[in-house]
Amino acid sequence: MITISNTQVGMFNTCEFSEFLRFGLEIEPQQHMLSPALKRGLLGHEAFQKFYELKKNGHSNEECLETALTVIIDDLKNLDPISMMKFADIYEQLITLFKNYFKAYPVDPFEILEIEKVYKTRITDDISYGLRLDLLGKYTTGEHRGSMVLIDHKFVYNFKTQAELDMDAQLLKYGKTLRDNGVKVYKSLFNQLRYRPLKNPEPHMVYRRDFRPRISQVGIDRVWEEQKKVAIKIAERRTLPIAEQKEQAIRNLSPHICRGCYFQSICRLDLEGKKIHNEVVANYQKNTYGYTDLGEE
Repeated sequence: MITISNTQVGMFNTCEFSEFLRFGLEIEPQQHMLSPALKRGLLGHEAFQKFYELKKNGHSNEECLETALTVIIDDLKNLDPISMMKFADIYEQLITLFKNYFKAYPVDPFEILEIEKVYKTRITDDISYGLRLDLLGKYTTGEHRGSMVLIDHKFVYNFKTQAELDMDAQLLKYGKTLRDNGVKVYKSLFNQLRYRPLKNPEPHMVYRRDFRPRISQVGIDRVWEEQKKVAIKIAERRTLPIAEQKEQAIRNLSPHICRGCYFQSICRLDLEGKKIHNEVVANYQKNTYGYTDLGEE
């Protein structure tokens, strides 16, 4: 059975060629090839994982913070010179964000249930949907007391607008998947950390937790049906020889999309009819993305 994630469907819808490189050719960039936004998100999520693992086990805010900062600082120590020049500002941003996080949320209103847990649900007999959840909590105080909530960490330049929240179906798919696994969760929350430099960085200007608006069952069914259609298309393509997968993969070739793509160097070479082997060996590695910790069904 093949497992297809929200990330993979999103890449396919954005640019089939980039999805082919990551999931068909099964490569991903080495660290120095990452975009600053992706590097920030990956490192920030790793720090949050360690942060909340300690918090779940009853450690103090200070101990959680120390662990999160250690994750960031240790990563900085291991940077190669090229990555150091490229990402230096990111480390300062993340250290500041985590140091001030408790000013915004000195006490969380929820109990921590799960951290970075993988869930799957069937799309068809041969295809499953997989996700790795940032955080699952259960409210212990306030108007939502007793309700479980999906929490997704986002490192953003500006807070998401209401329109962006309305059109983001990621947590909606996550909620359906958890309910298919017997976890009765109907609330989802974006935990936003804003890294944009501000003259007066008051906590409410830097941190925000927004509920994703609840959607009707009709909307859920439509989103899932669209997920299913794209997943089936991806799964069918994976059955083809690599050369044929590459031939069918349509490029987006939009400046808005391509400027943030970490496969630009490969794409340019291929567009010019040149071999990509040396570029792949020099700057890319085997794809580590997946949901293998649950095993294949």
